[in-house]
Amino acid sequence: MGTYVWVKSITNDVLDVPKACKILSVTNKQLKVIDDDDKEFWISRSSVIKELHPSCLQPLDNMVGFGDQEEYSI
Repeated sequence: MGTYVWVKSITNDVLDVPKACKILSVTNKQLKVIDDDDKEFWISRSSVIKELHPSCLQPLDNMVGFGDQEEYSI
C-alpha cells in the first residue's frame, strides 16, 4: 500500500475539508487509512475523492509546480 489519497470529510460540518491520508490496508469494501495526526480509521471506498498528486508530498518553492489545484489542497 502506501498510496496517498484525498478523503472526504468524516463529519458533516460545513467548515471541514477533505484530508490527505495514507492507505494502510484494503478489504473488499473498506480502506484503513492514517491521517497527518497519526489517527487510523476505516473508510468506505466511496469516501476517496482522488489520489494525491506526488507534488503534494514534497516541499515546493513555487505554487505553480503544485499538482493538486483544488481549494482544499492548498
